[in-house]
Amino acid sequence: MKRNPTILFIGTEDSADSLRANNEGWTIFHPQETMEALAWYTFYFPELVIIEDAPESEDAHEVYAHLRSIYAENVLLLSDEPFRWVDDSYEPYSLPLSASVRDIGLAVSAWDTPEFNTILRGALST
Repeated sequence: MKRNPTILFIGTEDSADSLRANNEGWTIFHPQETMEALAWYTFYFPELVIIEDAPESEDAHEVYAHLRSIYAENVLLLSDEPFRWVDDSYEPYSLPLSASVRDIGLAVSAWDTPEFNTILRGALST
């Protein structure tokens, strides 16, 4: 993935702020509601969508369902139950909900590289 990716982040404000603070150069869109997320995805076509499956992320499943209805891919889930998100046509990549900002940054940086799966396995084993 390019050095300064554009990311649509669906999750808590604290998590969005942490990603911004620790990943200089990233453009992170953090919508407050479902329709805003869909509009930003459609108009800005981000390189990656990160969805945080936290209890406070009320719109996460709804946004994911709408994005998948338009065949959105390049989705990284932060979830302890990624199997709940799999549909018949797409299995999103995932990191544990407790993944560090560093692990998320490494995964995003390696998104389209051979090292990506190694990074995911490393984050899952910690």
